[in-house]
Amino acid sequence: MLLIITSCIKVNNKIPFLTVKNENDRLNQYIETLVWAFTNTPFDKIIYCDNSGISLDELKNKLSITQKLSKQTGKRFELLGFQGNLKQVYLKGKGYGEGEIIDYVYKNSQLLKSETVYYKITGRLTINNILTLIKNKQTENIFLFRANAKYVDTRFYCLKISDYKKYFRNVYKLTNDSNGYYLEHVYYDTLNNNKISYRRFLAEIEFRGISGSTGEIYNTLNTTHWLKSFIFSSPLYTTYIGRLLTNIIVTIFKKQKF
Repeated sequence: MLLIITSCIKVNNKIPFLTVKNENDRLNQYIETLVWAFTNTPFDKIIYCDNSGISLDELKNKLSITQKLSKQTGKRFELLGFQGNLKQVYLKGKGYGEGEIIDYVYKNSQLLKSETVYYKITGRLTINNILTLIKNKQTENIFLFRANAKYVDTRFYCLKISDYKKYFRNVYKLTNDSNGYYLEHVYYDTLNNNKISYRRFLAEIEFRGISGSTGEIYNTLNTTHWLKSFIFSSPLYTTYIGRLLTNIIVTIFKKQKF
C-alpha cells in the first residue's frame, strides 16, 4: 500500500486562510508525520512531495531521518519536490497547491506506477487509529464524509488511480477558497456529478496535529457506534440516495448522526 504525504515547508505569507507559517515549526511537524508513516502505519511505500521550491538536495538534508527510517523498516521511500504556482495558490488557496502536488506525483513518481490506488494524507497530520481504518489492501475510493453534507474530507482519503486520471487530475483548478469553494467541495462534486462509486471509512478518523487553516489542534479519540460501522460497510452507503436514507432511519430510531 502506498501513502502520499503532501508538503509545503516554506509558505508565502500572502497565501489566504493559512495560520501556521513558521518554517521550522512546519518542518518539525512534517518530520513527525514521516516518523509516524514509517513506524506506525501499514504502508510499505511512502511518497513525500513538497511544492515550496526547495531543491532535492536541501530536502534530503532537512529530511535526512528518512534514510535511517527506510533502512530500519524496509519501506520504500520517494522524495519529490518542485516549485508550485504561487500566483494561483495566492488567488485560489491551499487546495490549488494540494492538487498541484498530487498532479506532480502522478507525472513524476516511480513508486506510483505499480499501484492501482493511493492513500493521501495532508502533511503535518497523523492518525491515531490508522490500523483500525486500514486492515486490508483496498481497491476502491474511500473518504470521510457526512451523508447530508456537500463535501468530503480531503485530509486523508483513498483514491483509485484510474479515477484520478480520468476525473480528478485537473479539478483542483476549480478551487476558490475566497468564495468558499474548497477542494473538499470540488472532490464531492466530481464524485457525484460523474456518479463515481465511493464509500466511507468504517470508523471516525482520529486526527492528530495542527490545522494549517485555523490553527486548531487535533487530538481526537472517537468511539464509532456499532450501527455506524455496519451501515458504513453496506453497499447502500456507496450511493447518495442510500446514504440519505440510512442517515434518516438511524437519526430517527437511534438518534445517531452520520
